[in-house]
Amino acid sequence: MVTFAGRRIGLRPGSLIGRLSTCTLRIQDVRVSEAHALVTLRGRDLTLLALRGALQVDGIAEDAVLLAKGQRVELAPDVAFEVEEVVLPTRVMVLLVDGVDLLEPCAAVHALLPSHQWVPAWRPDALAHVWSADGDWMIQVDGRVERATPGASWVLDGATLSAAVVDLERLATEVTHLAGQVEAMEVIGRTDTAELRRAGREPVTLDGLLARLVTELGLLGTPTPWDVVAREIWPEAPDLQRRRSFDRVLQRLRQTLREHGVREDLVRAVGRGSYELHLGGGGRFVDEA
Repeated sequence: MVTFAGRRIGLRPGSLIGRLSTCTLRIQDVRVSEAHALVTLRGRDLTLLALRGALQVDGIAEDAVLLAKGQRVELAPDVAFEVEEVVLPTRVMVLLVDGVDLLEPCAAVHALLPSHQWVPAWRPDALAHVWSADGDWMIQVDGRVERATPGASWVLDGATLSAAVVDLERLATEVTHLAGQVEAMEVIGRTDTAELRRAGREPVTLDGLLARLVTELGLLGTPTPWDVVAREIWPEAPDLQRRRSFDRVLQRLRQTLREHGVREDLVRAVGRGSYELHLGGGGRFVDEA
C-alpha cells in the first residue's frame, strides 16, 4: 500500500507505475514515463524495478528498490510516493528438479542445464528456461512456452521438473523437506571481505558492506531480526535509515551473487523480519575476522 498525492493505492506483483491507463498507479506527469516502474516478487522480497531511468531513495539512485514501510520513493524530481505497508503473499509456487534443487520466484530468466543445475541466464544448451510472472511460472521447452500450475511436471533428459506450492512463512524449514540438500557453501568471514567457497568452483570474494552483512550473520549463527544485524553494521544511524541501508545492501548482495552464479538465498528471510546465513548441508562459517 502506497500513498501518492493524497491517494492510497494497493500495488501487487505485476503492478505498473506510469502514465498508461493500464498502470495501477497512474501519474500524469511529463517527467514520468508511460511505463516507469514495475512491482515484482523476487524470492521473498517485494521489489520495485525501474523501467525508465533510476529511482531515488534517500537521494541515492537505484535500479531496483526492496520495498519497505516508511520509504519515500522518488520517480522524478518532486514526484514521489510513500510506502505505507508491505504485505507479502503467504504462499508461493516453487520449481523443483528431482525434488532436490529448488527455485523460488524471481524476475530473472533461469536456465536448467544438462547437469540439472539452475543458472540465472539464458543458455542455448539449456533443457528448459523458466521465469516467474505475477506469481506464476512460465516454462519454455523446445521453443514452446506454457504456464506452470501446481502439481505439473516435465521429464527433461532424465530429470523431473515439477511445480509445488509452499507456505512462505515456513519456507526455510519446508525447503529441507522439498529440496533436500542445497549446494553447500563455506564462508570465510574476515574484517573487510568474505570469501565464498563451493566444491569444484572458483571462490567468490565479497567486500565492503556486502561482506559485513554476510560476516555478521555468520557470527550470529542463528536466524536474527534484521534490526539486530543492522545495529551492528550502522550503530549510529536512526532506525528508518538502518532499514533502508539494510535493504539496499541486501539487494546489492543478491545482484552480486546472481552475477557470479551463486545461489541468491545465501542470505535468506525466514519470516517475521528475521534473516539467516543459509550454508546448505555440510556448509560452514569460518570466523577469520
